Amino acid sequence: MYARDLTVDADLEPVVAGTEGVTASFIKEMIRRTVLASLQAGERPPVLRGPHFAGVLAEMNSEHQALTRSLLGAGAEGPARKPGRPPRPAS
Repeated sequence: MYARDLTVDADLEPVVAGTEGVTASFIKEMIRRTVLASLQAGERPPVLRGPHFAGVLAEMNSEHQALTRSLLGAGAEGPARKPGRPPRPAS
């Protein structure tokens, strides 16, 4: 929904796995930051690529983004994990 008018050239399976349990607000912010990453890479119009998503998710899940995650509904610890499932490695 938030990327409907954007070009996405990425395998979205890792993105979906990395955002399990988050709110729409978190997804919207992730897309916004991914667009900015694409623009900063000099892509005009922006093309959302795997490395852009990976970098944004790593940043949003970093320790210094705990308040942002909490405000966006992802919890201070990041995207929800099912019990017994190990944490996802940072890409």
